[in-house]
Amino acid sequence: MKIYRLLPCLEAFFIFKIVILFFFVASVEASEISSFDPVGRVCDHVEESVPKLEIRGFLKNKTDIDLHGKSSDVGKGHRVKDWDFQMIEWNAEFEFRYRISDHLEVINVEHLLYDALYDWDKGAHFPRRVEKELENYNSFKEIMRELYLNLVYDKWFIKLGKQQVVWGKMDGKCIDIINPEDARESVNGGQDDYEWRRIPTWMANTTYFWSDYYLQFVWVPDFEPSISPPRDSVWWYPAIPSSSSCSVEKKDKPSSTSLKDHEFAIRFNMVKNGWDASLIYFYTWNDYPTMFGRGYRINPITGISECYKEQKHTRIHQFGANVDKGNWFWGRNWVWRMEFLYTLNHYVSAKESFLSDGVAKRDNLKSIFSLETNWWHGEINTLFQLSGKYQFGHDDSFRSLGCRMKRFDPTALCSISKKWYSNRLKLTASFYYRPEGSWKFKDTLSWAFSDYISAQVRYTGFTGPSDDIYGMYDKWDNIGFEVKYSF
Repeated sequence: MKIYRLLPCLEAFFIFKIVILFFFVASVEASEISSFDPVGRVCDHVEESVPKLEIRGFLKNKTDIDLHGKSSDVGKGHRVKDWDFQMIEWNAEFEFRYRISDHLEVINVEHLLYDALYDWDKGAHFPRRVEKELENYNSFKEIMRELYLNLVYDKWFIKLGKQQVVWGKMDGKCIDIINPEDARESVNGGQDDYEWRRIPTWMANTTYFWSDYYLQFVWVPDFEPSISPPRDSVWWYPAIPSSSSCSVEKKDKPSSTSLKDHEFAIRFNMVKNGWDASLIYFYTWNDYPTMFGRGYRINPITGISECYKEQKHTRIHQFGANVDKGNWFWGRNWVWRMEFLYTLNHYVSAKESFLSDGVAKRDNLKSIFSLETNWWHGEINTLFQLSGKYQFGHDDSFRSLGCRMKRFDPTALCSISKKWYSNRLKLTASFYYRPEGSWKFKDTLSWAFSDYISAQVRYTGFTGPSDDIYGMYDKWDNIGFEVKYSF
């Protein structure tokens, strides 16, 4: 690795030392803020007036600062970067739980977001469409994050309404496929924020339990697509040029009123003798639309010939399995997990035009294996994970996010975490590696001032060739700060 690529790591190291010192100084005053919970006290008064109501939530600021500063002609996509901050997000969430009876409960989660980047970083120039999409939540669908009914009856557990269904446990997501994903931060996110990156949808979620087994049925009449970074936003894929010589026709999403457009899933799970295993099937739509080439036409405004593409969501079948097991050896408990997902009838894009519509229908298999354990009397936790995606019927012309698609695309993850001072101080270092020499580093230092207030600082860095998912963000290293008040 070249020396200049280590500079962001050294910057982050010194910043970490400063923050550690700050945490130790702040801890002296921790006793004064240990009882600071003004919103919680108001909620307590409301709950006393409405005994069956429970209110919780948080207020949070998340700020990411770019470590490379302004630059131009960056990466394969030649992005011009004129921002100092990558985000200055303010989040507020309120969760209301009202217990109607011992068997019936209503849950509502409201979420507010404002990204001050677009008002505070005066040197940044983003298209108005990017600001409109990312600056704040301004629609009822975004603000009302979840609204569902919990019903427990005999051996049945039923959830009706707008909700999340969590199936997978892996970093990188494998069988966690029911909800679409908000991927507007691209590779900057990770397992620690999947709860916020899932997009809740309206569905019926029914589970029947017996003995050591359960059978789960999910019906999703309300299709929602996953969200990619908007073109020309901070996290727009650098390997894809910002300018385009193609016109794209937007396609309406599948109908919620037609039964043939609905999504259906089933999961069979067994928990027996320390084994936790599942088989799943999901008849769904691809959450990301496919761009079908429809030839060329003359732009009526510019008079230039440009390619014409149609954007469509396509039907896919997904078959999955997972296994969790804990074993005791070498004086400690080892937890290993495996997840597999086979996707049938998935469309991939091709660079060359020998395919009539620029795409091909191919199957793929994604698999993840992880091993986790504790060391030194449980003070240090380690996680090793190996994931890969195999593309059946591979062709050299296949492309993904502007990069050449590989027949087999593996990624290795190693994560180490350590806690101190009654688990109030925690340091986590994560390293992602891809065989092309592409790396992602994510190091987080967090401190819990009290049961209500916490803070963290994190460094996220990328390096590698420009035609790889991590390498294309080589100049997107950032230092992030987060302060959270929970009530």
